[in-house]
Amino acid sequence: MRSGEGVALTGMGALDEAGPTDVSFFGSEHYRPQFLASRAGAALVPRGEGGGPPACALVAVDHPSSAFAAVVKYFAAAARAFRPGIHPRAVVAADATLDPARVAVGPDLPVLFATDEDWAARLLQAGRDRDDPMWRLPLWDGYDSWLDSRVADLNNVSSKPFAGAVVAALFMRRFLAPNTPWAHLDIYAWNDADRPGRPEGGEAQAIRAACSAIESKMIVMQGDRNSPVT
Repeated sequence: MRSGEGVALTGMGALDEAGPTDVSFFGSEHYRPQFLASRAGAALVPRGEGGGPPACALVAVDHPSSAFAAVVKYFAAAARAFRPGIHPRAVVAADATLDPARVAVGPDLPVLFATDEDWAARLLQAGRDRDDPMWRLPLWDGYDSWLDSRVADLNNVSSKPFAGAVVAALFMRRFLAPNTPWAHLDIYAWNDADRPGRPEGGEAQAIRAACSAIESKMIVMQGDRNSPVT
């Protein structure tokens, strides 16, 4: 290590962006011009490297890029630490938006939309039976006009910043033939934390309930093998 005593490093950055309190790395001759002009407080360099800006502390390592990755991980972990609560100067931007389905019911409950009461009832009951719950929201016809366009047959986004999950379902409903039994599930598909039988990570939400509902419908229809399941 060259010089650098008393240097307080609080961040990291590229050679041409790092400041006096940042650490960077120099691992290729291709970047020597940036290295020589860098304002970084410290740099990870290959063993034997003695050049660089006089004010920059040099830390000799075998693999600068790999070592810098470890530094990034260290600073990223520190950045994640926070105190709970709301800062007294915190404000909410006037243009802030929130995911409508997640705000309405949270990440554990997929949102169900359906045009058919029988399918809706079967899906909701299957969700309760299989511990794979969901929550029904309305296909509110009053919002359907929000998808109208002056220049096209249909908008693919709403003209208003409200009821996003409902309007998205209404958009898909526009492509159905009249009187088609249909259900739509708006799912998060992710566990934010470990739960019994559901580890943190990707989650196959509503699949067990949907399979059970289809099975129950098939059992009802099995008396007439030529009848389509709708």
